[in-house]
Amino acid sequence: MVQLRLPYSIICAALVVAVGCGSDTSDSSLSTSPSTRSAAGQTVTPAADAPAATENHKQTASSTSTAAVPQQLESPVLAADAEPQDPAAAVDQNRQPARVLRPDDTRSRHDDRRLARGGVRRYEVPHLLLYTDAAAESVQGALSGFESLYRAWVKYFGELPPNRAGTDFQITGYLISDRQRFERLGLIPVDLPPFQTGRHRGAEFWMLNPTEDYYRRHLLFHEATHCFMTFLEPASDPRPGWYLEGMAELFATHRQTADGDFEFRVMPHNKTDFEGLGRITALQAEVARGAALTLAQATDLPFSEYLSIRGYAWSWAVC
Repeated sequence: MVQLRLPYSIICAALVVAVGCGSDTSDSSLSTSPSTRSAAGQTVTPAADAPAATENHKQTASSTSTAAVPQQLESPVLAADAEPQDPAAAVDQNRQPARVLRPDDTRSRHDDRRLARGGVRRYEVPHLLLYTDAAAESVQGALSGFESLYRAWVKYFGELPPNRAGTDFQITGYLISDRQRFERLGLIPVDLPPFQTGRHRGAEFWMLNPTEDYYRRHLLFHEATHCFMTFLEPASDPRPGWYLEGMAELFATHRQTADGDFEFRVMPHNKTDFEGLGRITALQAEVARGAALTLAQATDLPFSEYLSIRGYAWSWAVC
């Protein structure tokens, strides 16, 4: 069949002339790898409930040991889609429609006083509970922007369905400066696969603390976007990796306005305000050597490309 070239003839041309973001070794190491995602919610008939949930995994190299290129991930088994209906019920006009519910809140619960004695503090805004050993001033930017990010998700994707308990949706994040401290306190599950920069599972995420203020917020917004999108995705229609990673990158790319508000899904306009990102610089380098990808190529990158900046840059460009 005829393979169409990316509309990147437009995108990449714009990227070549853009000022772009800095390309440094810290950006390459601060990439995360793709993961299969879980289902949106579950449908409950008047006769029965069928909750279920599984983990969402990123394929990344371990920060403490050399990891092989990840193999194909297992398909997730998640909250059920609508249960099959009795054909005879189609004529029953009095039958109540099935309710769509998001899975129950299964996030880990902790003894906050014990964690505080161990050097890990808790911060909370309505839709984020954050545990970190980082300095308070280094997390204020992410906390102040998180509710704006949540509103941006809802405006773009729509509201999440309610859960059985009727509680608001909230994500728990772990921002880690001293990994051994978090391991001693039991805040990194022993069954959580290795991660080099960030990993999410359900409504929780874990991330190592970057040195750049912008990229700290970017990575936190990226992982949190994965958590939100986990509860949007139906098990019968899993989203491709390029879309999941590209959308997480799209919402994570942000700027703060003069009045202190946050804007998301923005185009980086200089290197200073987007320190540590480097997506545009990576794309410019490929365009310059005549290696720009077609749309088909950019949406069919192997998992190994998400062990470096390349997969994220192209997925972001497509989205």
